[in-house]
Amino acid sequence: MTPEPRLLSEGELTEHTAEIERHFGEGLTWHHPVSRDGLTLSVIESPAPGHLPPLLIVAGRAEIEHKYAEFLYSAHGMGISVAVAFVRGNGSSSRVLPGTARTHLRDYHDLRSDIECCHRALGWERYHLMGFSMGGLIALDAVAHGTLRPERLALCAPYLHPQAGGCPAPLLRAASALCAAIPALSTGYPPTQGDYRRIPFAENHHSHSELRYGRYHDYYAAHPELCISGTTWGFLHETLSMQAELRRLDFALTIPTLAITSGADRVVNSAYALEFFNRHRHDPCPPICLNIDGAFHDLINESDAYRTPALLRVLEFFYGENSNA
Repeated sequence: MTPEPRLLSEGELTEHTAEIERHFGEGLTWHHPVSRDGLTLSVIESPAPGHLPPLLIVAGRAEIEHKYAEFLYSAHGMGISVAVAFVRGNGSSSRVLPGTARTHLRDYHDLRSDIECCHRALGWERYHLMGFSMGGLIALDAVAHGTLRPERLALCAPYLHPQAGGCPAPLLRAASALCAAIPALSTGYPPTQGDYRRIPFAENHHSHSELRYGRYHDYYAAHPELCISGTTWGFLHETLSMQAELRRLDFALTIPTLAITSGADRVVNSAYALEFFNRHRHDPCPPICLNIDGAFHDLINESDAYRTPALLRVLEFFYGENSNA
C-alpha cells in the first residue's frame, strides 16, 4: 500500500517547477537498449526507495521524455519507482526514417519487440504496466501476444481505433493498405497529418490545461531536435493491422486490467474502445472500464478536473488496499 496518493495541482506545478526540473535532470537513470534491428531505444527510470512493485509506462506516439517529468516527481514522492519506455520514433529513440521527424513504421511487430527490449533493460520481474494512447495499444499487444507478464495492466485512452474524421473503418483500412504498398506514398502523410506545428491552445483538442499544454510545447520549442511530426501511410496501415489482430479475440485477459477512456476524445474512438473491452467481459479477469466525462485525449497533460481522477484511479488500482501491493 502506498502513502496517500498525492498528485500536484496546476498551482502546485508552478510552485514546484524547479524541484521537478531538478528531479528530471538529476534523479533519473537513462537506459539505451538496442532493438533487434539495431535502433537505439530510450527508457527513463525514476528509482524510489520502498518495496512496492515498480511501474513501467509505455509512452504514446509523439511523446518525449520531459512530458512525464511532473508525474515522475509525484510518483517518487509516493515511493513508487517508475520507468517510461519509448519505442522507435518516440522520445529520443532512433527515428525509423533518419533525417525526418515523420512517424513511420514498417512492421507493427517491431513495437512489441521494442517494448520487450526496454523491459529486459530494466530487469524487472514483478511490476505493473501502463500505456497511454498508442502506448496502450502496444502494452495490450505485448501482454496478449508477447512476453510481458505484469501483475496489473492499466490503459489510458488506448489507441484501439482512430477517430479518422468519420471515415468508415473498412474504407480507412483499404486506403491505408493501398497507399502503404506504394513506395512513393508509404512514407507520405495521410490528409489529416503533417509536419509539427504548435496549435494555439484555444484550438487544441488534446488538453484543457493551458499550463500543461504550454509547458509541453515550450519544451519542444527549446529542444527542436526532439520534434516529432505526423504519421505516414505506412504507420497508419501497420497500426490498423495491429488493432485488427487484437480484435480477433484470440486472447483472454488473465490479469487485472483497467481501461480508462476520455469522454471528449477527438484522437481515438472511445466508444470503440469501450465496446472492445465489453467483448472481454467473460474473460478470466474481466476488465474494469472507466470513462472520464468531458476529458480530452491527453490525460497525462489534462487539467486537474480530468487528470487527477484518472491518475488517482490508476494508482488505487495498482497500489490500493485491494491490489495486494
